[in-house]
Amino acid sequence: MLATIATSVAALPTINNNWCADVVETLTIDTTPPTIVPGKNYTLCVDNDNVRWNQRAADNSTWAIFNGTDFFKLAADSTAPGGWSCQTKTSGPENPSEMPYRMTTVDPGTAVNKTGLSIDSLKNVTDYWHFRQGQPPNIPNENMHWLIAPSIPNEKKQAMIATDCVQRSGMDRKGALQHGVRDFSKNYKYAFSQPILPAGIKCTPMAPPAVETAGSQNEEFFGSRAVYGV
Repeated sequence: MLATIATSVAALPTINNNWCADVVETLTIDTTPPTIVPGKNYTLCVDNDNVRWNQRAADNSTWAIFNGTDFFKLAADSTAPGGWSCQTKTSGPENPSEMPYRMTTVDPGTAVNKTGLSIDSLKNVTDYWHFRQGQPPNIPNENMHWLIAPSIPNEKKQAMIATDCVQRSGMDRKGALQHGVRDFSKNYKYAFSQPILPAGIKCTPMAPPAVETAGSQNEEFFGSRAVYGV
């Protein structure tokens, strides 16, 4: 999707961090022809100010809702009350540095890579870039890109519409370049929307995970950090 070119230091935009969008995740490897691996597709709403979020799969098969204190995990089930099976837990506040809140956070030291891009129907998009030093092959080097839409009237903050994590493919990290792209540009809204639980559902307590690992908050609902960079 993107190549890293000469960069310039510039003030970073103020990114909108309370939003909703249809998100498409795709891994593309620069082979001939390109190898395209579809990822997760979902509608995501994130409220960084109040640390809450919700996600609904594009095929409407699953729904995850965190309202700031309680988490609900739903799956479509015509035999269940209200048409959904439901598990819930009271977890208290989530870590705002973990998923999905960090999806719109750029690295310190990020610089302008390219301006004037056209992404879907948007024009004058700016590509911001930062190199992440790894320890190949176990931890690959990454060129991380954040694509930011231009300012629009009546909005004080700018929308992040895509991210692209560029790294070498293969177990030895010596293969063709791969792009882990997370596209937020479809049906983007500059405000968070809190859903209402479906009427008539019955929720049962959620069993705790067998192992809690650092940085694992909500990871199951999103494409791998190793591929998409965030």
